[in-house]
Amino acid sequence: MDSIHPDIAVVIPLYNKEETIGRALKSVTSQKLLPAEVIVVDDGSTDDSLKTVREFAEKFHFLKWFSQENGGVSSARNAGAAAATARTLCFLDADDAWEPGYLEEMARLIQQYPEADFFSLRYRIHRNGQFEYPSVFCKENFSGIVPDFLTAYRKGYGLIHSSSVSIRRSFFEVLGGFPEGIPNGEDIWLWLRAGIYGTFAFSAKIGTTVHREDFTAEMRRREHVPYHLEAYVREMDLFPPPVQRRLKRFLMKNLAIHWAAAKTEQNRWLSDKLLVYARQLNGFYGFGMRMANLLSADLFYYLARKRVSSRQKEPGT
Repeated sequence: MDSIHPDIAVVIPLYNKEETIGRALKSVTSQKLLPAEVIVVDDGSTDDSLKTVREFAEKFHFLKWFSQENGGVSSARNAGAAAATARTLCFLDADDAWEPGYLEEMARLIQQYPEADFFSLRYRIHRNGQFEYPSVFCKENFSGIVPDFLTAYRKGYGLIHSSSVSIRRSFFEVLGGFPEGIPNGEDIWLWLRAGIYGTFAFSAKIGTTVHREDFTAEMRRREHVPYHLEAYVREMDLFPPPVQRRLKRFLMKNLAIHWAAAKTEQNRWLSDKLLVYARQLNGFYGFGMRMANLLSADLFYYLARKRVSSRQKEPGT
């Protein structure tokens, strides 16, 4: 019989994911170590997503759900966190899936590193029928405290994702949860905040598959400046100099990637807006962006992506 962890809650925000919510829920309910509660927050879905949720709720007593008016993914995540009673929160998007053993590995991290405030397992991306493995800062057998989250995150975006993360509820509440009413970048904003103020533990074991067949995120990127970029550029002077230096380096690299993508897509408005932020931050990438603005964006985009290249083969092979 599967065991239940008494102190882990899983929060799943749901909006019109009738084709994928079953896969997400199955990946949770088939874990050998089960959570104390699964909370699905229906954010005003207009399709048959809830039909699948109800079917799972009939089979698994720890699965709860409720609906709210559409308020966005941050609102749904925050509502689920507020409804949870367990002391540790795991998040999973309705179109992603956990790998077998995810909760066992997460529970081990939580128990082994009680000083940590938030945790993550490495994730992989499924796109166009292939798996990609975003780079990480460490060796493939790493497990432990990451002393400098901002630098580690800059070196490899495979470090954390909203479907691979766990956070102590008390720390989540101190941070204020996910910023609401934000079209994109709200999750990176929170993880940077957590990295600045908290302690982070990481396991390089693959725990989550992030599915990128949906192009909604790409569309949002074309229409909005990612929130974490504009927010932290605006708030930079609030942080002590050592944090500013590491945060600027992360933002400049991330900004360069978004800028090059906007240039490649011929999104003049967004690329010009990002150049303004680059000038405010200054630094190597800002200089490179200004030079590349006069040259081929395709070449710069290739070079920038090389720094965070996704490996096409599984780690260790």
